[in-house]
Amino acid sequence: MQWSENSRKTGNVTFAACSLDKKPFQLKLEEVRILFEPSCFQGDGTEKRLSICFSGADESLKKQLADMEASIEATTSCLKDDVVRCKINIDSCRCYDETKKRSELHIPPSMRGWTVNAQVHLRGKWATRQGCGLSLEVTDLQFLQEVREPPCPF
Repeated sequence: MQWSENSRKTGNVTFAACSLDKKPFQLKLEEVRILFEPSCFQGDGTEKRLSICFSGADESLKKQLADMEASIEATTSCLKDDVVRCKINIDSCRCYDETKKRSELHIPPSMRGWTVNAQVHLRGKWATRQGCGLSLEVTDLQFLQEVREPPCPF
């Protein structure tokens, strides 16, 4: 993996892109579960770029991410226990159904509990005076199965 020597600064954040053999570095999360509804910290609900959390990612992929974080001495991790944290841009994420056909419905109204396959772009690393970390962005989602809450037993 190569880190760009041309970093860009926006406000107090410096961003350096990364690539693998001069191509975008892509990760595939297979049959992972969306734990929570995607959200934005202190958002008002109109945001299009949200945080999304997946559980059940492959151990080798989590180790690969942990090694990358160690190599940049990340202070903020995209990993916590069994969870992989990413960003998703609701307007540009491509969605597919179980049969691998592009879904015209785009993203379902509620994503919490769905089992999905996710294509994730490792965009690069970000840094501020307070810390640094990896920037992971979901580019594609294949919705496989919705987990329904059990009915109330009372």
